[in-house]
Amino acid sequence: MTPFEEEIRSRGHWWIVIHPVDYVPQRLPLTELEQVLQRARVQLRGWDFPHVSDRDPITTRMKSITGRTDWMYYRELWRFYQSGQFAYLLGIHEDWIERTDPGSFGARWGPPPGLAAQGPLLGVGDALFRITETFEFASRLAVTPAGGEAMQIKIEVHGLKGRRLWVDSHHRLPPMEHEYVADITTFPYEDQFTTAELAANGRELAATTTLELFARFDWRPPIEMMREEQQELRWAAR
Repeated sequence: MTPFEEEIRSRGHWWIVIHPVDYVPQRLPLTELEQVLQRARVQLRGWDFPHVSDRDPITTRMKSITGRTDWMYYRELWRFYQSGQFAYLLGIHEDWIERTDPGSFGARWGPPPGLAAQGPLLGVGDALFRITETFEFASRLAVTPAGGEAMQIKIEVHGLKGRRLWVDSHHRLPPMEHEYVADITTFPYEDQFTTAELAANGRELAATTTLELFARFDWRPPIEMMREEQQELRWAAR
């Protein structure tokens, strides 16, 4: 484990793994990995998934390629293997907001002042969008040479104990009437879907998975609220 990976894992983080159900060690040549990744990459909001940084170029390893981002509260590391497996480690933004530069261009989209003092938080809009991006990326990856007839998706959110949900998109979501705090350390999710299921129902699967996460905070909004929030992503849909 690299020092950068250790740093991300030292606080709340997402761990996302996507791969074909059938294991083929060299499903595609090493030289084609970046091209396939770029083809499957999604941009449903201002930040792409996975993020390919201009500051840190993609590096080639023995059987994979790796990308990283270390900019303000964006702390991310991904690896894409010849087997078609994609692994993504992302720090929870709210846990790194002390790194935000108030005078920077990117800070315009950062958390509001004083948020860090409220304790460990998880933005509901960001969580929904990240899970939606995961399913969309899996759907796109499935129809590339790195994909298969069925795809396995694993999503883990770590560092949840005592973490509170907060509405990070007040212009779309109503304010919460109560405090919703997690009493578990990790939210684990794992399932497999056919390529057809992902293409037809990816966003609905993402919405229901997000509700499973929120239920661990004892927040149970109607699924219609999740669907309405997802409409914000329509402008960038393929």
